[in-house]
Amino acid sequence: MSQSLMSQHREAEGLAPIAESLNLPAVVSGGEVAVNPRQFSLSPYVVFAEPRSSSWLGMAAVLPDLEAGDPVLVRQDPEPPLALTPFRFSLIESFPYYAMVDQSGEIQAATLNPDEARANKNYRESIEAVVYVFLPCGGVIPARCTFKTVKCGAIHRAKAAIDLAQTTEWARLSPDHALTMRVPDPRLRLTAKVLLQPRTSKRWTDKDGNPQGGYKYVAADAQIRPASIGDMQAIADLHNDPDTSAALASIRESHDRRVNEVKSKIR
Repeated sequence: MSQSLMSQHREAEGLAPIAESLNLPAVVSGGEVAVNPRQFSLSPYVVFAEPRSSSWLGMAAVLPDLEAGDPVLVRQDPEPPLALTPFRFSLIESFPYYAMVDQSGEIQAATLNPDEARANKNYRESIEAVVYVFLPCGGVIPARCTFKTVKCGAIHRAKAAIDLAQTTEWARLSPDHALTMRVPDPRLRLTAKVLLQPRTSKRWTDKDGNPQGGYKYVAADAQIRPASIGDMQAIADLHNDPDTSAALASIRESHDRRVNEVKSKIR
């Protein structure tokens, strides 16, 4: 047996007991866990920082290198905001929709129909997501995140990869991909690293001769990688934490409330 094959064999043996135990807790798929009402407002969530946001000054005071579009993990006090460099996650749940919002960001109308959204330029794509965030310092934390407009590409990439991870084609991509097939849940066979892409909107001139466009914004895509043994061990440690079920229940409650709010705006 060659050295590389021996290494792969040892890696597979080390992976098996971890990977085969990686089933998502029941609370993610509908199991009931009691939730403290106060937890709803304290559930971790990820935001893409925007200077126009009311939270910008507070985050910038803690994160002096903060730039527009940077992903930040917001947690319960006294934990400070954490810059996610990088923002790497496993996608657990997502709800795509299109919304019309007012100047304050409140949803005025919503649709789940992409054709209807394309016919009305006032609709903007959004995706409500529950993710496992891999912390830069190590470990994993479940959180919510809303991906809006040009940030939605990261979730589209992750969802396509999850679909592929349910097929034998995934296993044929590389030995590392093949090793992850031992993981029962395809959502945990991969991670997505958000790739931020600064861009400038197209410039044009309106009917009165005034220049328009040229606005700077930050889009997002994602780099997909098969989960490593370290990733799987971090998730296993999360699942073995006695506080995880309650934390996931709180996040699911927060996610469901947001989804129900969106559904209530569908015309």
